[in-house]
Amino acid sequence: MADHLSTLNQQSINHFVNSDLWSYRVLMYQVALASSELFLQSNPPTALLIDEVGFRKKGKMSACVSRQYLGCIGKTDNGQIAVAVGLSQSEYYTLIDMRLFMPKEWESDTIRREKCNIPEQEKHLSKPEIAKKIIEDALAKGVKSDYINFDALYGSAIFLLEYLVDKQLNFIGDIRSDQRIYFNYDPDEKCRVDKYIVSLSEDDFQKIDIRKSTKGILKEKFHYTKVQVLTTNHRWLDLILVVRKDADGKTKYSLTNMEDDHLIRFITKNFAYSSFLFPFYFV
Repeated sequence: MADHLSTLNQQSINHFVNSDLWSYRVLMYQVALASSELFLQSNPPTALLIDEVGFRKKGKMSACVSRQYLGCIGKTDNGQIAVAVGLSQSEYYTLIDMRLFMPKEWESDTIRREKCNIPEQEKHLSKPEIAKKIIEDALAKGVKSDYINFDALYGSAIFLLEYLVDKQLNFIGDIRSDQRIYFNYDPDEKCRVDKYIVSLSEDDFQKIDIRKSTKGILKEKFHYTKVQVLTTNHRWLDLILVVRKDADGKTKYSLTNMEDDHLIRFITKNFAYSSFLFPFYFV
């Protein structure tokens, strides 16, 4: 912040952030509500985006630092990872919450926890578990969105999908190619999503205009079908599988609980060429 605010002394702002008594949660609560109210004034659907952000670090004494996969560099290195949740509408994005992921090794490391002032009640949670807690807190604050968007790390967490279904929260999120899906509520009618599309013909896909390009209108192919996912307590979740083939021949898979075809088309068109954090203008 000090680097971008010329009227502030860097040492003073660092002291404020690290030492003074202020509440990060209260600040983000105000940001979340203000952003939610601002986006509600416009017509385009508002997305609640879930992603993780990596930070390379040196040494072993920064809070929750560990050797782990960092998406920012595309490999395993020493660093921190945070689950980031923000609101997005069209090209605009604002962060509303970010929480550090605690590797398991930190749960019992009393020396480093004390050095970093980590409260005793803070425990290791998986990234999807952290995302679920952030969503719960956002709902409790009154944050509004039309749908929730996430990548395959969260789409593979069936407990998170079950929670969103139970709360009647619209979502669309990527899943891995080996995700198992079911048909007709039959445990024997199951297959991986990448095996399922082998049986599809070109007629099973719809071409949708995505955006203008130097070569004309960019089109991508989409396929939708109703499927079920089985939870760990043997409960069926009714979902829709979205298969997307881009112009480069890459295939991506998503699951959604939305049956509004118009909304799904709007989201997939935007989701097809949008990354989670970096292309957006911050508000």
